Amino acid sequence: MKEVKDLLVSHKKAFDVALLANNNEPLINNYIMGICNTLTINPDLLKCTPESIKDAAITSATLGVPIDAR
Repeated sequence: MKEVKDLLVSHKKAFDVALLANNNEPLINNYIMGICNTLTINPDLLKCTPESIKDAAITSATLGVPIDAR
């Protein structure tokens, strides 16, 4: 889990662009936290590679689809 979170945090700029956040650090952090919470609640998702989780999260942000535990 830590590896995935670190990867997501290291790509904050990509999330900033995808979310049209205009350097809104709290918005970016909340989005990343939502992903981490989802992974905690659904640990089977951690069977995916960290890179594929990051890619899916950025795609989701680009499309305006929030990631949550549902």
